Amino acid sequence: MLEIYNEQLRDLLVVPGTVAQPLAIRENEHGVYVHNALRRQVKNAQECLEIIHNEAETRRVSASTAMNDRSSRSHCLIRILVEKTIHFDDDDDDSSDGEEIGVPGGTSEKKIISSLNLVDLAGSE
Repeated sequence: MLEIYNEQLRDLLVVPGTVAQPLAIRENEHGVYVHNALRRQVKNAQECLEIIHNEAETRRVSASTAMNDRSSRSHCLIRILVEKTIHFDDDDDDSSDGEEIGVPGGTSEKKIISSLNLVDLAGSE
């Protein structure tokens, strides 16, 4: 979860008061990414929503306006990666997309990774 405020990039997952690694926007063969951005692993959608609400919403720069008591003054970017592993017998004919990994004992697994990118623009509420 990242915030862009006054042309500065800030990681919203960094605990306030701790020293954060400098962030840098970089590109590789997989696309554009932010170097040193923190990641959090969650077990379910509820845990993901709690992190977004408790950390992104409370740590973002905001101010009061004539129309809204709490208006965001920064852009917020949230990237959610969803990973699923499917186990199947080697006899199964599964031709769907994903990375196949052979497992000893005649079974295989396929890993599917999807990403969801959420962007909240400053003052867009």
